[in-house]
Amino acid sequence: MHGCQNAPLKIYRNDQVDNQDTLLIIGDSYFDNYLYDDLAESFHKTVMVWGNYIQNLPELLDTYHPDIVIYEMAKRAETTWAAKKCAESIQKLSDLLG
Repeated sequence: MHGCQNAPLKIYRNDQVDNQDTLLIIGDSYFDNYLYDDLAESFHKTVMVWGNYIQNLPELLDTYHPDIVIYEMAKRAETTWAAKKCAESIQKLSDLLG
């Protein structure tokens, strides 16, 4: 992943669930500390990219092929640039899915 190769990743695999779903989370410490474990136990594979890497969403989708994507970032970390990039990435994803 060209733009994300140094991104902090957390990958959890659960072979005990009765699905093959992959969850991709792009989030911050709030998600990591309070929500990650509860969600990870429900999916076959959970990938968390810690930090604001929404601009790399197309790369992350190509690499991990998630069934579900969650983007969570505390308001204090939000910037106009990040919000714009998030909206652009979501629009690209929407266009791809048609």
